[in-house]
Amino acid sequence: MKPVLRLMLAASVALPAAPAFAREARPAPGAVKEGTLYACPDISVRSPATSFFDNPVYEGKDGWFFRLKNDVDDFTLQAPQAVGMMSRLAKALQARGVTLVYMPIPNRGMTDGAKMPEGIEDGIVYDGDVARTQFHETVATFRSAGVPTVDILKTMADVKLAGDFHFARDIHWRPEGAKVSAESVATELKQIAVYGELTKKAFASADTGEAELASAMRSALQSLCTDKLDVEKLNRFETEAAEISADDLLGGDDSEGPPVAIVGTSYSDLPEFNFAGFLAEALQVDVANYAISGGGTFTAFMQWSHSDLIDGPLPKFLLWENPVGYRLDGDGITNFRQLIPAVKGSCAGKGSLHQATLTLKPGEPATVELPETVSVAGHDSYLAMSVSDRQLRTLKISLDHRDGDGEDVALTRPDRMGDTDRAFLELSDDFAAPLKSITVSAPVKAETTVTLDVCASNGA
Repeated sequence: MKPVLRLMLAASVALPAAPAFAREARPAPGAVKEGTLYACPDISVRSPATSFFDNPVYEGKDGWFFRLKNDVDDFTLQAPQAVGMMSRLAKALQARGVTLVYMPIPNRGMTDGAKMPEGIEDGIVYDGDVARTQFHETVATFRSAGVPTVDILKTMADVKLAGDFHFARDIHWRPEGAKVSAESVATELKQIAVYGELTKKAFASADTGEAELASAMRSALQSLCTDKLDVEKLNRFETEAAEISADDLLGGDDSEGPPVAIVGTSYSDLPEFNFAGFLAEALQVDVANYAISGGGTFTAFMQWSHSDLIDGPLPKFLLWENPVGYRLDGDGITNFRQLIPAVKGSCAGKGSLHQATLTLKPGEPATVELPETVSVAGHDSYLAMSVSDRQLRTLKISLDHRDGDGEDVALTRPDRMGDTDRAFLELSDDFAAPLKSITVSAPVKAETTVTLDVCASNGA
């Protein structure tokens, strides 16, 4: 059995290297606008053309910069379909003894709105009160759907955070923001009975001194400004167990999973912010960190659910960290259709409704016709597939129903997700007629085998 991944206190992960920007992209010298700190002529006009931003950027007070699509956003409510799928994902995990906890991270406009310009240009109106109200409503909506959800803004108001939550010229939270967020998670988990059953041990976080932050956002901003932008500084923290148990010395108990595990983004992954450490300190338990930098909303969760980790031992709590601007609906629905059945697992050898082995050849798809005795439709059924080529990044699944309707779904592995031989797809509720046939195609270079099972969901 694989060893349990423990909290990494001295991770070697480094911030991604800042991209290079051509000198000719620099603007002509200009004056510093009133109320701002740096000369960045026409930055809101020029920033959409950059590969990093791809949307207008506005300079605020005290050297702060705000992105229109990411920071100046007062609409965070999710579509009902996404809320329903989140609820079913939580139920699928609960059936396996795991409590899903969702942690949306408020954007920079919500947490540090005092640094925004007096008036956003180009007729754009931002209402911070509306944004924060919608954030609280989003939290309440997921809680009503049965998903414990962390309200970081409420904790910020309760503890009156000293200083800034986010960086001025970087997308991430400061260690201070990470710490208050960890405390917010602890507030939520301590209301859940399972938390009281966990074995506790003390952790302590220590300030190891000041450091400079390597920031891709700052480098992108620098190409749009004539003044030299100050490098962001932060105090680095490290967290260590204040008491060492026999399990720690022996590498832990392989029969038990980590009490808490994180799937998320660079906010959790990068050691500069020490979120996993602060979380261990706030909860007084070991924390396993499976977050992936640059992976967006779903990559870390997809990696965890499509790896041996999902076979157990499983954590008691799975914390899903996600910046609030990263939508769960839209294209995210296809990801939910993979995550939910991945948590349930393959039904091969244990009640498969139909099994087939398909052989894919370069340029040739493979089709399996379902017998009429197999009548499946909607999310009560799903496909579980095992692919002989673990490095295959894309599968196209064509689903044809008995009334002539159907859909094509591309299952594409994110760039930062590791190789896997597992693939899952839940049937869509948009099609009421039973499934007739399944066609699988992929950009294979050599003969590839796909073992496919049609499974019943058995709830959730």
